[in-house]
Amino acid sequence: MMQKKKLTRWRDIPEDEIVRRVTEFCRAKNITKVSQLERMNLSMEAALRHRNLHHRVFGEPVLLSEVPDRILLEGAKRICERDGIACRKQLSLIDDPLYREMLKRKLTGAAFNNPDYRRFMNLNDAKLVKLAKSECKKKGISARVQLSKRDTSLYAELNRRGLTGKVLKTDKRYWSRMPDDELEQHGRDFCRRNEVSCRSDFKEKDSFLYYSLLRRGLIDGIIGMKIRRWSKLSDDALVASAKKTCSEKGIASRVQLQGADSGLYSALSERKRDGHRLLDEVFMKKEPNVSSLISAIEQYGAENAEEKKQ
Repeated sequence: MMQKKKLTRWRDIPEDEIVRRVTEFCRAKNITKVSQLERMNLSMEAALRHRNLHHRVFGEPVLLSEVPDRILLEGAKRICERDGIACRKQLSLIDDPLYREMLKRKLTGAAFNNPDYRRFMNLNDAKLVKLAKSECKKKGISARVQLSKRDTSLYAELNRRGLTGKVLKTDKRYWSRMPDDELEQHGRDFCRRNEVSCRSDFKEKDSFLYYSLLRRGLIDGIIGMKIRRWSKLSDDALVASAKKTCSEKGIASRVQLQGADSGLYSALSERKRDGHRLLDEVFMKKEPNVSSLISAIEQYGAENAEEKKQ
């Protein structure tokens, strides 16, 4: 007969003891944020919240509005480098308060090595098309799907003005009139020319051709699909498989895994163990993960103190 897990009565424990226990737990699990503690042990986080003890474990909260521009920008760059954040949209999804503060101070361009903010509304059609063609050539964009993913704002403005066709011209291809063998051969030739190695890559480079082959059941003859049944794997096996995939593909952050293998990312996000997602085990920091922004602020304070002494 299974024994019931003994519940901790936090309300009967003194404040100092609560702080000691939570601090030890956070060090053992490499937890550096309140949100991480909430995912991994909700009762501990609630005990801290009810007695207003968060600051004794995680330190005083950083008010972004009081951080100088130089330190805010430096901290944001460190966070983007650490988490593999490559664009404004990703930063807004991962750390919305930081993104909004940088947007308010007009620092987002400097953070992503793009100081010249593009105000499409001020450009006429001819200049917008010229700019779009230059961006597509620079980034190697040859299809609308690629442009929509790599530069959402530019793609949306071109669509709004009906100029997308002038930037990325598409040939009228009547796939429905092609016999199966001819269409399949065309798909093979396309994959060979464009070095397509998987279905997601095929769909990104030419979604129309991809779905035409898919509807006729011809895609398997061109690119076979390895069916992975994540539900049949145990938690340990799934985590081990994810770590192996990340090591082989050089994936260092959650954002990179989501882009490279959305199925594996979803499986890790949906599965939980001990109150936290398996995704946290794959990308858990081996060393205490002190916030880059806070460390930048502390460094700034130390520099100012040295200057005053001198």
